[in-house]
Amino acid sequence: MRHALLAAALVTAALAGCSSVVDPDPPAPLPVLESELPVRTLWRTQVGSGTDGQRVTLRPVFDGGTIYAADRGGKLVAVDRGNGRRLWERSTDLEITGGVGLRGEQLLVGTINGEVVALNAADGVERWRSELSSEILAPPQMEGGVVIAHSSDGKLFGLDGATGERKWFYQQRVPALSLRGTSTPVTDGGRVYAGFASGKLAALELNGGRVLWESTIAVPRGRTELDRMVDIDAHPVLDDGTLFVTAYQGRVAAVAATTGVLIWARDISGYQPVGLNRDRLYVTDDRGHLWALARDNGVALWKQEKLQARGLTAPTAYRDYVVVGDFEGYLHFLSQDDGRIVGRVQIDSKGLLEAPAVIDDTLYVYGRGGVLTAITLDSAS
Repeated sequence: MRHALLAAALVTAALAGCSSVVDPDPPAPLPVLESELPVRTLWRTQVGSGTDGQRVTLRPVFDGGTIYAADRGGKLVAVDRGNGRRLWERSTDLEITGGVGLRGEQLLVGTINGEVVALNAADGVERWRSELSSEILAPPQMEGGVVIAHSSDGKLFGLDGATGERKWFYQQRVPALSLRGTSTPVTDGGRVYAGFASGKLAALELNGGRVLWESTIAVPRGRTELDRMVDIDAHPVLDDGTLFVTAYQGRVAAVAATTGVLIWARDISGYQPVGLNRDRLYVTDDRGHLWALARDNGVALWKQEKLQARGLTAPTAYRDYVVVGDFEGYLHFLSQDDGRIVGRVQIDSKGLLEAPAVIDDTLYVYGRGGVLTAITLDSAS
């Protein structure tokens, strides 16, 4: 019953354009901390209007010493990763709902109108745009001269990276009801991996779109359309030949990338990507509980429930901690050993949707209000 209530809330939020995922449980209060971690802000900068109150995927992308970010209203910026200084800024006519992708000298974004747009990484000038079948809710990706875009009607497109011309497409059936979002494609070694609202994970040939395998991660169950929702909105995480994926009202699973064979699965419902660190897997479930699982077999090592219904982001491993964001814009630091909450800092009062990124011992966080922040912990911690 609870899953049905949450599913209804998720669909209602999507249809109404609400600013966040709505959970039927009241948000847990901020836990009392025994001490504070020495969090230090290195810099922060404003990137337009952020998500503009919408639940869209606007994930900064990194290239050497540069960060590229976008807002919902079509502004793109390049920022110096070391000091936050603006390198360039460009306003466009785009309503961006999926971004940012990057390959070489080309940035990629998707729009509410179903367009994939390529821009120069050097200055943000548009190179080409290609109109697809429906809105793009995940950042387009590119490898080997092929741009991969996942549209909200269940289609995966392969486009010519130089012109945007359509090369191939693959389609999965979209159920009558699904969560608002699509899995960001993952490319590697001439292959494309993506999850779908049908509960399936698929591998395709990059150049021609030929299906290499399909694996069922979640099977629809129940009598109502709400009960039968099994979306894979989280992007697969590929590491050392294994894909780790999460399905709503389904499972967290490890799948062999070459064959699609299931290695292990655990019944945990979620819609956020997993976090990885050495021999552990970190999972945010749909109730806002954070799990640590053994990477090789999925055995639960610990579970933290004190952040329930706080709209948690995907987890990120950082030093000896697991870091997650929430709907009030707090970053929470948990011990990797036992899941204890040991610190927090507020980044953006309008909330966080995307997991923080870690580069060279610095956490980079992009908030819903458009605040891009770089933080670190003093070395003693």
